[in-house]
Amino acid sequence: MKFKFEKEINNILSFLDVYIRRTDKGFETSIFRQKCNPLVTLRFDLCISSKYKKQLIFTLIYRAFHICSNHVLFQREINIITSILKNSGYPSNMIRYQLFKFLKTLNVNNKIVSDVPRKYIYFGIQYNGFETDILYNEITKSFYKNIPGCLGVRFFSKKGIILRDRLNKPKFSSNNKDRPGVYKIPCANCKNFYIGQTGRTISTRIHEHSRSVKSNSSISSAVKDHSHVLKHTIDFNNTEPIFYSNSLMERLIIEAYYIKRSNVFVGNKCSYDLLVF
Repeated sequence: MKFKFEKEINNILSFLDVYIRRTDKGFETSIFRQKCNPLVTLRFDLCISSKYKKQLIFTLIYRAFHICSNHVLFQREINIITSILKNSGYPSNMIRYQLFKFLKTLNVNNKIVSDVPRKYIYFGIQYNGFETDILYNEITKSFYKNIPGCLGVRFFSKKGIILRDRLNKPKFSSNNKDRPGVYKIPCANCKNFYIGQTGRTISTRIHEHSRSVKSNSSISSAVKDHSHVLKHTIDFNNTEPIFYSNSLMERLIIEAYYIKRSNVFVGNKCSYDLLVF
């Protein structure tokens, strides 16, 4: 069994996330970060409950306070934390409030100690954005207004249907081309293919692609260009429906998803650009 250890260099040693510096009066400790640290954290614009974002700020401050050995190092760490949070999109007033909230907890004399143990009721709610936070607050106010003080209520966010599950779940049970949806046209000579969507029947759109390849029209398309420029044969007979939907937005999202993650023909571009991909 081999153990790795580090030696102090210039009276400095890093241990886990603690930066230790030897001085004439003892040791100084502060937060240690790797050189490759991107100095960003959980982004503020993510669809996650705001209570988790607030708790993140509070936790970073709490960690800095208990690791930093003096107020100068703590203040320097607060400046770094503030910069990291701002880089991740957090508003300054939220950062300041959580710092004030933490410093307030240090005043032990202001804490009210109750002899009555409080039991908590936990509710899991699927998080669907800012409106869910409002629902949390309304239920909490109503609860404490009508329930005795010996009971408390706490909420946690449940995982809902994520986009990946929605996209990876086929919305068809047969190779039916007489419905609107998203489709895939393969090439007989290479592994690339064409992804498209239509609000008409898929068979109608395939017929139009087939005619464009055979004709001498000046109108350019990814399917026609792939066939004429590379001299490849488009395998229209093995066209495969990917997703059925009457909703234009659903079809555009699914089309963009498969174009971004697949080997498609040159010129096969998304009709709707999705930044998440």
